Amino acid sequence: MKDNRLIKALILLILFTGAHIQNVLSSSLQNCHATISSSSSGDELTSSDTCLPPANMRISTQDLHNILIQWDAPMLNATSQILTWSSDVVSAYYGYPENDYKVSMVQRYSSADLADYQGKALTSISFYAHEDASVYKAVVYQGGSYDGSYHPGTLVLQQNIDIQSLTLNDWNTVTLNTPVVIDATQELWFGIYVEAPMGTCCIPFGQESAPTKGCICGTHSANSVLWDELSTTHSFSIYGTVEDLLNVVNYQVSRDETTIGTTTGTFMQDYLNESGTNTYTVTANWSNGCSASAQRVFTNDAQITVTPHALDFHTYHGYGNLIQKVTVDGSGLSAGIQASVAGNFLISNDSLNYATAVTLPAAGGNLFVKYVPASTAIEFETGTVTLSSGGHSATVALSGQNQGDCPPPQNLVITNNLDEVDLTWEGGTTYASQPEELTWLSEVANINYGSNFEMARHIMQRFDTDDLAPYHGKRLTAVSFIPSASATTMKVVVFQGGGLNGTSYLTSGTEVVNQDVSLASLTYGTWNTITLNTPVTIDASQELWFGLYVEAPDSTAPIRMATPYVAKKGSIYKSSTTPFNHWTEYGTNQAYCFALKATLEDAPISLSHYQIDRNGSILGETSNTAYSDTVNAVGDYDYTVWAVWSNGCQAVAHESITVSTLCLPIGDSFTEEACGSYTWHDETHTTTGTYTYEFVNAEGCTQVDTLHLTIYNPTHTAVTVAECGSYTWTGGNGQTYTESGDYTYAHED
Repeated sequence: MKDNRLIKALILLILFTGAHIQNVLSSSLQNCHATISSSSSGDELTSSDTCLPPANMRISTQDLHNILIQWDAPMLNATSQILTWSSDVVSAYYGYPENDYKVSMVQRYSSADLADYQGKALTSISFYAHEDASVYKAVVYQGGSYDGSYHPGTLVLQQNIDIQSLTLNDWNTVTLNTPVVIDATQELWFGIYVEAPMGTCCIPFGQESAPTKGCICGTHSANSVLWDELSTTHSFSIYGTVEDLLNVVNYQVSRDETTIGTTTGTFMQDYLNESGTNTYTVTANWSNGCSASAQRVFTNDAQITVTPHALDFHTYHGYGNLIQKVTVDGSGLSAGIQASVAGNFLISNDSLNYATAVTLPAAGGNLFVKYVPASTAIEFETGTVTLSSGGHSATVALSGQNQGDCPPPQNLVITNNLDEVDLTWEGGTTYASQPEELTWLSEVANINYGSNFEMARHIMQRFDTDDLAPYHGKRLTAVSFIPSASATTMKVVVFQGGGLNGTSYLTSGTEVVNQDVSLASLTYGTWNTITLNTPVTIDASQELWFGLYVEAPDSTAPIRMATPYVAKKGSIYKSSTTPFNHWTEYGTNQAYCFALKATLEDAPISLSHYQIDRNGSILGETSNTAYSDTVNAVGDYDYTVWAVWSNGCQAVAHESITVSTLCLPIGDSFTEEACGSYTWHDETHTTTGTYTYEFVNAEGCTQVDTLHLTIYNPTHTAVTVAECGSYTWTGGNGQTYTESGDYTYAHED
């Protein structure tokens, strides 16, 4: 039966060639596909499992302890290869003249043919399209066999091809949505499935022949597929592209042949207790089992290192960061470190007692620097901290700007009206400082923290009293983190008063914040900030811990990690099963800390009052935004208005004015006497006294005249006289009277 079917297929081919087989030489494609194999034994190009080591390996350190090993990911050492039994020369096309047809035209590869491709992947299938068909599909089978009959195995890929995207009479390439990894222990069949109407020639042939392999045709009927070799002298014009799917699974990092960790990133931190020479090896482990290493020798000599190398103070009258911390590392030194400071700064080794010189142990420690402004004037100051031990030294550059962290009066305006100087300005009633970050992280890593089991865990960053010295009195107002997977519960938590309990575990102190986080409001893969309902005031005399309480399903990693690793501080955790207040450090001496950070702010302050100075002398205070001053001499006047805030912070506004015209006290004096009354400037006075009259004279100055007035009141004396004939009033007016009557005489004494 098999022989009869084969004869029938060949007869159809011979009968059809007269009308439908066309000879085509695709010379334009020969350049594109010059590497296509024509050997019946398989691909002529050699395959290599050689992998590459990490590239550009480098080692650096900012101190003698924390060593940073970095490298670049290696490029894939792989090229594309062609898998085919045909050449790029299309010699003929085939179709069915009498019926519509559904066929799979595939090339077959045995285990021996695939030996050089183990672990690689079939990523695309190319074929030559001659005429339109109603359906084109890319098909791949694995696990087939040939025992005189053809058994294709399992259909592992069937991918529709967009007919509109095809270019007829040319090669077309279909990229597989899912590459098929080649397993050389079983056969691989791949090709094109076509549904086409009768009379069309949709099946292309190449000249080469690979018996039982290059031209396997599956004829599809309603319930079955009949597989047979369509031609023993031609192969279907099909080829597959095979590529390495190699990738680096992880990197193993070793110091002097001792593994210190593995990572999927391109860096790792190591911690050294002492100086010396060490050999670091980074091994790239590839997905195909290949490994390749890069190696560097690194020597860390005794030296003094400081972090940071410069401090900038911007403060006034106790507001802002008056104190900042420098971490000094002196591992490898044999003597203590002498520290001295120059400029308007003081230093301390305990954050309590400040001087111009202190001593640190040879191993180093924390050095605190305080800015002491030279005066209340606005100015810029610099200084230097110098550290030395033996022949080693280091410096820290200092700068201070004494212009306040609270707002000064705005738009100060001064006007002059003769001897009256008026000041007006604008001000505010409340003020909040710029926020700062408190965190151990410097860079977010591409790694998440979770558990293979159901998770109920606190994750924290810890800050001791030395860490908090620069932030005493500030307030923790928010906590930020990066959620990376769904959790069932999240809470922001803050503890105060914890500490290191011996050397084996830590205690967290008192929980002062336990605030639910709305899971629905979270944005995954980026920073989320939770504002605390009640801010926590930092007391630098006790520790501060902040972070999250998380409950999550098993096999989830809900929180992102970061670098660098900070011993006993950056990654503190406690599981729900851990004994009460028994905290441990996650991943001792590994590269990561929890990606957490807190927002610190000064407490909002309010305006107390304004102080007004003239030429350096205090004139007075006011809660208003206006003030009037009277001067008694011409000249230049420098006015300063200080905004005094509730926390003692002061900020100033300056303005000057020249007084060129002045009204000195002037006026005329008058002395008058009157009997009974006296009228002056339209006002009648009836009593003795001193009177003034104020008016603006022709020069525009206020003039005050003075009247010294004496008023005399009248007296009456009665004289009774009896005379005959006549009477002369010799003590009066000298008149002679001849008749009886009453007579008066008015006179001044």
